[in-house]
Amino acid sequence: MDILISDLNECLNLPSLDKVNFLNEVSSMYPDAISFSSGSPSTCTYGVDAFMQYLNNYINYLSATKDISYAEALTVIGNYASTKGIICGALAKMMEVDEGICIHKESIVVTAGAQEAISLSLQTLFQKNDVLLVVSPFFTGVEGALNLYGIESSSVEECDEGVDFNSLKREIQSIKNKGQKAKAIYCTPNYSNPTGICMSLENRLELIRLCNEHDILIIEDNTYGNLGWGSCPPTLKYLDEFNSVIYIGSFSKSIFPGLRVGFLVANSKVIHQDKIVVLADEMAKIKTMTTNITSHISQAMVGGYLVSNGYSLLPLLDSKISLYEKNLNCLVNTLEEHFGHLSYVSWNIPTGGFFIILNLPFPLTMEDLYISAKEYNVIWLPLNFFRKDDVSPNSIRLAFGNLNEEKIKNGVIRLSHFLSAYMNRESA
Repeated sequence: MDILISDLNECLNLPSLDKVNFLNEVSSMYPDAISFSSGSPSTCTYGVDAFMQYLNNYINYLSATKDISYAEALTVIGNYASTKGIICGALAKMMEVDEGICIHKESIVVTAGAQEAISLSLQTLFQKNDVLLVVSPFFTGVEGALNLYGIESSSVEECDEGVDFNSLKREIQSIKNKGQKAKAIYCTPNYSNPTGICMSLENRLELIRLCNEHDILIIEDNTYGNLGWGSCPPTLKYLDEFNSVIYIGSFSKSIFPGLRVGFLVANSKVIHQDKIVVLADEMAKIKTMTTNITSHISQAMVGGYLVSNGYSLLPLLDSKISLYEKNLNCLVNTLEEHFGHLSYVSWNIPTGGFFIILNLPFPLTMEDLYISAKEYNVIWLPLNFFRKDDVSPNSIRLAFGNLNEEKIKNGVIRLSHFLSAYMNRESA
């Protein structure tokens, strides 16, 4: 049977999906190109073999704590269980140890990575006429989810301190003027994707205050939060005195992506006619109709690590953080070597995460990316890849997490050749 595209979900025709498809196509066509486009962690940090052992550790932990046999514990791992997850207690202890946040395990839902946590938040919160504010530029997965669920969004500009509050206030007022409701704001305060910016403490406190004033929930994506080597203010959830922050965490970057384990913390109260529950309970209802449960095998690997290491992820990250800082320093030094003499080229220097922004005197497009990959064997991403509007900033994102120093140096050399040829072509 042939199917017309017009008979399928209309979001399949939207540009946000075409962006990702185009990038995947370019990467597959030029596999030998050095890619600054991937937000993946370094494969040499995965340690999958160790986490196979942590799976067994968690099975032994279940056997001991539930007073059941090893065989019965294996059955627990292999069976259906609570939609919220089997390691919520361990995650609650991790939040207390690593973040100083005291949260009840009933406020946690274990998800298939941060992407599902974002999707559950959007599916649960938004009704017709509700609008999501997004601090822009932002993670493309959010744009895709918004399109899939038919949720309207409005961009709030980012600044060096985090959120541009003049932009935020304008958008809130504009939404009100249209008779709509700004339901929530999505942001990545720690080492954001794509810009690497870390929101200042003052900016965080003002964001919480302003959102509370306007009855707006905050969706805090902390995917990169524990991958920093500089000082970083407390999370929004730590600072949250109104229970208005939905916290999203993930182990895809800190452990390895193949786990597909993330989680959300949603302890806002939801008032029914006959009872009061936490928001996580409502999100779990949505999850029962989609993924139902997150893989118990993957959860057990995470849980096994936590129960074996004092419920702290931080010791695992020391060597990884050192690697990413070393990669950043290599990238910055090589950029300085090849672009430092050009007053019209600049870049930021983040204190964590995987990304920096290279500012240029001209905008680059996805078509330019294709030329760069084909003729110069180097891949990067234009900043408009991370925007849903027609703005084309004079900037590109360079990801350094999964490259070694040799590739970083050679990639920058190739990039300099591409940019030099581009400028010569434009000035001709």
